[in-house]
Amino acid sequence: MDKSIMLQTIKNTFFHFPKAVIATLANAYPASRLTVIGVTGSDGKTTTVHMVHHILVKNGLKTAMISTVIAKIGNKELDTGLHVTTPDPFLLQRLLVQIKSQGFSHVVLETTSHGLDQNRLIGTNIRVAVLTNITHEHLDYHKTFDFYRKAKIKLFRSAPFAILNKDDDSYLTVKKKIPRSSKLITYGFEKGADFKVHKATMLNTSSSVEIRWKNEKITATIPVPGRYNIYNALAATAAAFCVGIKPQDSLKSLKDFPPVPGRLSKVNSHPDIYIDFAHTPFALSQMLSFLKSILTPPGRLITVFGSAGDRDRSKRPMMGSVSAQLSHISIFTADDPRFEKATDIIDEISLGAIKKGAIEISKENIPDRQKPHVFIKEPDRQKAINLAVSIAQPNDTIAISGKGHEKSLSVRGKELPWSDFDAVKIALENKS
Repeated sequence: MDKSIMLQTIKNTFFHFPKAVIATLANAYPASRLTVIGVTGSDGKTTTVHMVHHILVKNGLKTAMISTVIAKIGNKELDTGLHVTTPDPFLLQRLLVQIKSQGFSHVVLETTSHGLDQNRLIGTNIRVAVLTNITHEHLDYHKTFDFYRKAKIKLFRSAPFAILNKDDDSYLTVKKKIPRSSKLITYGFEKGADFKVHKATMLNTSSSVEIRWKNEKITATIPVPGRYNIYNALAATAAAFCVGIKPQDSLKSLKDFPPVPGRLSKVNSHPDIYIDFAHTPFALSQMLSFLKSILTPPGRLITVFGSAGDRDRSKRPMMGSVSAQLSHISIFTADDPRFEKATDIIDEISLGAIKKGAIEISKENIPDRQKPHVFIKEPDRQKAINLAVSIAQPNDTIAISGKGHEKSLSVRGKELPWSDFDAVKIALENKS
């Protein structure tokens, strides 16, 4: 076993575990009187959490929510837009006490591999465990994909209901680890899924689907675009079913589901500009594939993104490769460089683009009409966004990825105020 994994295991056992137990006991185990739905996965978990919360509230269940975007307790919203994951055990238990004391019966909780590995979820009494997918992410911490997957599986240890994506590559591996006492429910596009997509028509801003559940056929409109959001809606519908809501009622409730901030948020037209949180190779591929599918020729897809410093380095060239294959122009920039040099991170991203035949071009000499597979290096994120906006023509689409809802940029131990939304406004003002 890797020495760092061994040390982390010791810390998880003798520090994080007792800390979570103490936090639970000190707060009188509030989750024992709540129905907690936990959602984990590499991609899509935030949107799925928000969908579950929306469905439950629309169907009369008094439900709170804790996600990486926001903690919502009734009309009260707590901003979590900085770099946070699953909360510290004491904070989490205090939030659960607050939720219970205000008469809520259900909680939807976004759970991360770090939080699961470090036992922060001890005492949350997960009743419904949901997995969106498991793709390449966080190997700086977990070291191997197998250890990463094992951390995700911890969510299912004692949950009475287990919801799995049958199309995910890890499905069979995870299925074997589900306790026999748990009720397994699957979803997906492939044969044999309990909640199965029979037909799907994907449009620019929504999708129309026909879903098969047992002997029922349910037609629905998912008001957020992309195949990946159909998966999220299926997972949310399955979770709601486990707490007594009929699938047709859940899907009907999603008709007015509001988009999650920073998840393919369209902020401008002509050129179309989208802000998204995609920060894994798989998520970037899904997002860019969708945007390319709705691109109107001769429009180009211009992508601005980076990769986090002091984190999983192995995904950097993979993301460069994805962007080179799907974007006409890629602009590699800073994304929370932390204690690394943004230029070094960009160089590693560029290696993947070069392997796919992409060519680096100068930002001072960009032709009006460019063939696919070129990239530009610009470590200043504001300048990178300015550049994308300045070269974009009316039919072009700009995808700005990696930060989404976040409101800070991590540089040299400091959280500097940052917003991709504000950066786009500045870029558009500079162009006008």
